[in-house]
Amino acid sequence: IKLSGDLDDNFGYSLETKMLNTPAILDADLYYKFTPHFMLNLGLFKLPFSAENLVSESDIDFVYRSQGVEALNIGKQVGIMVSGETGDGVFSYAGGIFNGNKGAAKNDNNRFLYVGRIVIQPTGTAQKNILEIGLNAAQSIDKCVVIMDSVFAGNRLLIGADLNLILNNFRIYAEAISARLKPVSGSIMKPWGYEFTAGYFLAKNMQILARWDSFNEDGIFPRNNLVILGFNIVPAELFKFQFNYEVPADNGNIKNHRLLFNGQFSF
Repeated sequence: IKLSGDLDDNFGYSLETKMLNTPAILDADLYYKFTPHFMLNLGLFKLPFSAENLVSESDIDFVYRSQGVEALNIGKQVGIMVSGETGDGVFSYAGGIFNGNKGAAKNDNNRFLYVGRIVIQPTGTAQKNILEIGLNAAQSIDKCVVIMDSVFAGNRLLIGADLNLILNNFRIYAEAISARLKPVSGSIMKPWGYEFTAGYFLAKNMQILARWDSFNEDGIFPRNNLVILGFNIVPAELFKFQFNYEVPADNGNIKNHRLLFNGQFSF
């Protein structure tokens, strides 16, 4: 359940919950727009890092986000953020200080996570065809966070870049994320991943996609490369259906292939 809106005197809010075994708050923030170019957010919300991660789960291109984004993203946290953009939309920015632990978890070491992101859109927001280039970085000293399904303690640095091009019915998207993980004890790890996606709208409500998705954990496991084919259809405003066919590029045995389906209903 997602609720959001603008209140009087330039205030606004957003609230998102997810009903699983028990109700859980995913987003809860309050914002104030000082000017059209400067806004302040307080609360629990998604951090300004990775263009694909900033897209709502209901609007992503494939059933799952890319391997690198899933493994290295910093999710939603409690913090304070400033953001804004120029009037023509050519340049936008966001940056903030967060508690360093995912979700609404209590800060476990009195250290903070610092995040910044800038986006350049040379075409501006008024054009049908779009070119966006994004750069982001994050740094924190962690006591106990989960990264790549393992608990990490130490110094974490993340950098990333992304490109989004929409030209008539064609769409090209690429993103790369790299991390430098310096643990309290042990050797430094440098996991990184990248993706490249090409899509075409067969009709206004029908899209075909292809993605190359690569992730290197920089550990005992080799690099994992995936080829993913996608078909998205939105038969009506209330519904969306996604079909993905996933093939491991390094082990193409049919038993390792996956067929994924996602159905959505929203109002």
